[in-house]
Amino acid sequence: MSGFVYVWFDTTRKMYYVGCHWGDENDGYICSSDRMRAAHRRRPNDFRRRIVSRVNSNRLELLEEEYRWLQMIPDEMLGDKYYNLSKKHSGHWTTSEEKVKSTREKISQAKKGVKPKMTPEQLEERGKRISEAKAEKRKEREALGLPLRKTPTKPMKPRGPQSEESNKKRSEAMKQAWKDGKNKGTTGMSIEWSEERRQNHKASLQGAHDNRDNSAYSEAVKGAWAEGKYVGRKSNNMKDYIWVRRISDNTRTRIHKDTYDTSLHIRGS
Repeated sequence: MSGFVYVWFDTTRKMYYVGCHWGDENDGYICSSDRMRAAHRRRPNDFRRRIVSRVNSNRLELLEEEYRWLQMIPDEMLGDKYYNLSKKHSGHWTTSEEKVKSTREKISQAKKGVKPKMTPEQLEERGKRISEAKAEKRKEREALGLPLRKTPTKPMKPRGPQSEESNKKRSEAMKQAWKDGKNKGTTGMSIEWSEERRQNHKASLQGAHDNRDNSAYSEAVKGAWAEGKYVGRKSNNMKDYIWVRRISDNTRTRIHKDTYDTSLHIRGS
């Protein structure tokens, strides 16, 4: 087996990606960057690959060679002119004989159904690796303009049928609320006026009524009743009723056309 260091070039965006692969040059491997793979999936004909170095010894030397090429990238071009987001030294578990042995033991135990125990140091190291991997993925998704969550939040499950006891408790609570006057005059709300607010509202209504001069209109209405103009309804045809504005209080109302009086009403206003 052998490996190689490669450089991809995006001819449309004029961007590069530097990486390495342990395997055959024609096995279909693209790269490890989610961002570049997504672009390559959409526009495969826009990419050109060049193999800049080959390593036939082992994976560790391959990673060292990749690191050497990564150090040639200026920091300000990461994520801009390069799909690469960092230049950190890669250390895959396959490059260490100790890690290879440990991993093989874990795989063997997993196949046997035995869950290996981890030491506090191993747990801390594992948590660190997971945090770094998540941070790397987050940077790549932000660079692509993608949401940080890969899948939308699951919708809430609809509530199923309620028990008889729950329905009874809810019914009693609503009845008590109506009894206490909390739900009177409202729909879906629980609003209770204070005594001070009730008194202020009553005073404002009384003041508006007292400030209105209805003496002239009252006398006119009494006269209309005396003349029999308001006895029964004059007509069931709405065409016989007109809109007028009362001169006394400047309010708009509809009256029968036979009761229209120019001294009391202004027609059509």
